[in-house]
Amino acid sequence: MHLLERLQQQLARLNPKDRRALVLVTAFLTVVFAYVGLLEPVLFRSDRANAALAELEDQQRRYTRQVMMLPRREAKLAEYRAELAALTRHFELDATEPEATVANSIVELTYYARLAQVAVGAIRPLDASTAAEYLEVPLEIEAGADFEALRKFFYYIDSSPSLLAITDMQLASQTEGSLRARLKLSNIGLAQDQDEVPVANLLPQENRLQLAISQWTGYAPLMIAAHNGYLESEAMQVKLLPTDDKVTIERLLVSGEVDGIGVSLPELLAYWADGIPLKIVLPLDSAAGTEGIAVLPDSKVQTLADLRQQRIAVEQRGILKFVLSRALQSAGLGLQDVQLRALDASQVARELASGTLEVGVTREPYLSSLVAGGQARLLYTSDELEGLIIDLLAMTPKAIEKKPAVVQFLVDGLLKARRFIDEQPERAVEIVAEWANQPLERTRTNLAKIALFDSEQIRRFFDQERLAEQLATFEAYLESIAQPLPLVTAGDIAVPTFFRQALGTEQPAAGDRSGQPTGEGGIEQAAAEDKHEP
Repeated sequence: MHLLERLQQQLARLNPKDRRALVLVTAFLTVVFAYVGLLEPVLFRSDRANAALAELEDQQRRYTRQVMMLPRREAKLAEYRAELAALTRHFELDATEPEATVANSIVELTYYARLAQVAVGAIRPLDASTAAEYLEVPLEIEAGADFEALRKFFYYIDSSPSLLAITDMQLASQTEGSLRARLKLSNIGLAQDQDEVPVANLLPQENRLQLAISQWTGYAPLMIAAHNGYLESEAMQVKLLPTDDKVTIERLLVSGEVDGIGVSLPELLAYWADGIPLKIVLPLDSAAGTEGIAVLPDSKVQTLADLRQQRIAVEQRGILKFVLSRALQSAGLGLQDVQLRALDASQVARELASGTLEVGVTREPYLSSLVAGGQARLLYTSDELEGLIIDLLAMTPKAIEKKPAVVQFLVDGLLKARRFIDEQPERAVEIVAEWANQPLERTRTNLAKIALFDSEQIRRFFDQERLAEQLATFEAYLESIAQPLPLVTAGDIAVPTFFRQALGTEQPAAGDRSGQPTGEGGIEQAAAEDKHEP
C-alpha cells in the first residue's frame, strides 16, 4: 500500500505533459507484452501449419505425377518384353548383359542430347544390380545447357522406348542463362528365357523387316495384314512396332533398328531435310476430317479468329502443323500470330483431357474420344483438306536395296489385306478396333473418314505429275514456315516398282532372288483389273 501511495504522490508531482508521455509508454509496453506473450505464438503456430499444408500439397502433386506415370511405364515394359528377342538378335549380343545395356544407353542418351542441343560432359556407368528377372544398370551424366534445352533432354529421356528412369538430379548455375545438370539414371532390362524365342525370329536379318507405325486407323491394311498372317511365311517376316513418339521413330531409323515407317508427305520431306531419304513404296489412304483443333469446353476461344496470340500445342513436324496453318489462313491469320508449343498428338490429347491445356491440335482416335467424353470441343477439322492428307508407307534405301524380296512380300500382303477389307468389311473393322484398342463404333466412324487406296488410286498417286503437284503444295508450305527444304523430285521419293510388280506389270525388283510368287487372291484379281501402265 505504501508503494502504491508513493507512486500516486510521484505521479501527482509530474506536470501534465510528462504524465501523458508516461501513459503512452505504459500502453505501448502493454501492447508489446501482449503480442509477444499471446499473439506471436498463435501466428507462429499458424505459419507452421501453413508450411506443413504446403508440403503435403507438394507431396500430393509428386505422388499424383508418379501414379499417372505408372500406366505408361507398364505399357513401356510390355513393349520392351515384346521387342527384346528381336533386339537381342539384331545386335547379336545378350541384351541382359550390363555392358550391352550401357553401350545402348550411351548411344541413346547421346542422340537425345544432340536433339535437345545439350552439351554432355561425361557419361559414367555405375555398378549394376539384379533382382529377380530385372537387371538395373545405373548411369551418371554431366550435362550443360539452358533451361529449355535441358527440359527437352529430360522429356526425351522420360519418353524413351527404353526403361530409362531419372533417379537423382542436381542443378547448378553455370554461366548467365546456363545450367549444369548432374543426373543419375537407371536402365532396367529383363532377363529372358531363350526357349521362349519364336521360331520366326530366327530368320536371317536379310529376310526380316521391322516397321514403326502409330496405332492410327489409316494403317488398317497393315493391321489386317499382320493379323491375318499375310506378313509372315517360312521364308520371310515383317513385324510392326507400334509407337507414336517422333523422337523414338527418328532414333530407330538412324540406328537402323527399323526399315520403314508410316508417314505423311510433309513428314517425309522433313526426314529428307534431316538426311534420312525415305522412299514411298505404297500410299495407303487419303483422309479428311481426322485432324483438328480442340479446345476446352469452357474456353473463351469460340472462333478461329480468337486464336490470335493464343498458345497452341501441336507437333512441330508433320501434317498437324500443316492443318493448323491452313486453319489459321482461313481466318486471315498465320503461324506467326500464335504461340506454338511442341507436343505430340497423343500428349496433346492427354493434356486436354486433364484440363492442363486449353488449345491443341490432335487427330483421331483422340479427337472423338475427347469430344465423346465432354473433355473438349472441336474448333476446326480437316474436312476441307481432302486429297492433301495422305498416309504413306516409306522404306529406307538400305531396306529397298538389301531386302527387295521382303519389301515385295510386304507390298503383296498389303494389297491382299486391301481385298480382304472389301470382301469382309465388318470383320476388318473388328480387327482394326482390336489392334488399335478402341471401341468398335468409334473405329467404324473413323474408317468412314478415310479412303483406303485401291489399285487404281495407287496407280494415280504414283503418276509423276500428280505427285509433283503434292510436292509443290508442301514445299511451298515448308518454305512459308522457314523449315529446311530438300531439293527432291517425285522420282526421288517414290518407288512404284514393287506395286507394279505385285500387279504383274513389271519385272521383279533388282536383287529379288526369292523365287516366291507375288500375291495371292486379291493381287491376282487386281492384276486382272489393271492391265495398262500409268
